[in-house]
Amino acid sequence: MACALVCIALGLHGAGIDVVPANVPAPALSARPARRVALRNFGGFAGPYTRGWRRVGRVSVNLVEVVRSNTVGRLGLFPGQVVWLVVIRDVSIPDLGPPGRPHHDFVGWLGVFVRTDSPRYIVATSF
Repeated sequence: MACALVCIALGLHGAGIDVVPANVPAPALSARPARRVALRNFGGFAGPYTRGWRRVGRVSVNLVEVVRSNTVGRLGLFPGQVVWLVVIRDVSIPDLGPPGRPHHDFVGWLGVFVRTDSPRYIVATSF
């Protein structure tokens, strides 16, 4: 497992999701459309920097197999499922704490799980 994927897997474990690299033939949906799906739906969160500056390596795409997931329902992730994991780094994540208290957005990573058979995301989680 590459070092970057190890760091991602450790972060996702804290969010209740465990993944390993998938060892399968190339899926119907390639990495490029999976990246577009994630950025189209969640790219707006990735804006903590000034307009003229771009960070290199901000988005990574990995083909993974889900080992464990705390998502519920048939539309969530399930063990044995092979998905594209698109990680968007340095996104502004809103603090949705209890009402009446001050809320402060924080900067973190966002993992977007995209189907391998159609250009749709399954679930996204911050970590």
